[in-house]
Amino acid sequence: MGRALTTDRNGLKTCLRSLDLGRDVPQPDDLGSDCMRQYLFILTGSGHADINGWQTALGPGEILFIPCGAQVQFDFPHPCKAFLFGVNEDFLISQVIPALGVSLASHWDDFYNPKKLSQWTSDCDAPERERIWMELQFASRRIGSSTDAVAAGYVMLILFERNNRAAREKSAAGSPAEFAADQIPQAAHTLLARFRGLIEKQMECTWSVAEYCHVLNVRPTELAAACRDLTGHTPGSLIQQHKLQRAMRELRTTDASAAEVGYRLGFDDPAYFSRFFRKHTGRSPLAFRREGGPVKNEETGHLAEVNARSGSAHPIS
Repeated sequence: MGRALTTDRNGLKTCLRSLDLGRDVPQPDDLGSDCMRQYLFILTGSGHADINGWQTALGPGEILFIPCGAQVQFDFPHPCKAFLFGVNEDFLISQVIPALGVSLASHWDDFYNPKKLSQWTSDCDAPERERIWMELQFASRRIGSSTDAVAAGYVMLILFERNNRAAREKSAAGSPAEFAADQIPQAAHTLLARFRGLIEKQMECTWSVAEYCHVLNVRPTELAAACRDLTGHTPGSLIQQHKLQRAMRELRTTDASAAEVGYRLGFDDPAYFSRFFRKHTGRSPLAFRREGGPVKNEETGHLAEVNARSGSAHPIS
């Protein structure tokens, strides 16, 4: 089993290693991480995955996305060979994506959800699966160097090669590419990472976007532009996404009551927290905890800005 792990002085991490999975093989204790977004590439073998209640079959040539903070369970009845790539979310946004010169805007809505790509699954794709495996082995020797962002970007290109090729062909045919190669200034990536980090640190606060801008020492128009260009969402929408993701994680992994979870997120009114949660997931907090299934986001149009102290909401422009 190969292993590479690096942590720089800012706490940014990447890892890339081969795994032997199976029913009689202990499951790695770091499958599912609070700070790392993970990608699992299957070379041989098959099984099933359960990520936050979302279940899917896995087979050769498939890539599984595991979001940060996910609860992960695998069942591989027979031996399976796989590669696990993990990258710290802030590192991905502020360093890796700029190294690739791309935008995540068209993918942001899927960023917090588990997902599977079935790109090299046919029998005739076996040589391609072996080629990718060899390239990942080569890349694993580069992880941990001073060019970590470039190495991580190289891994992303390997994993999404076919998906990116299809996007380029779609763009050439006159349709918008799903993975737009927008050249966005490094400062925008850094600002978005700072903003997301501040949201996480101040999760219990009911700050307005203007108050976040004051702490970040930027103009509201700068923050709005960075969020729009990189995620396709407004700053207020991103605040709500973070609160919703934290609420779901707390409900899945702790015994705290729904009211306690709401208080931790700045909701003084438990009834308003319940309405907020139902609005964006289609279920009440208690039903979500009881059913334990994947979130069904039925929200359309603008998200509503949280004003937890007054228990009111209004659309964010």
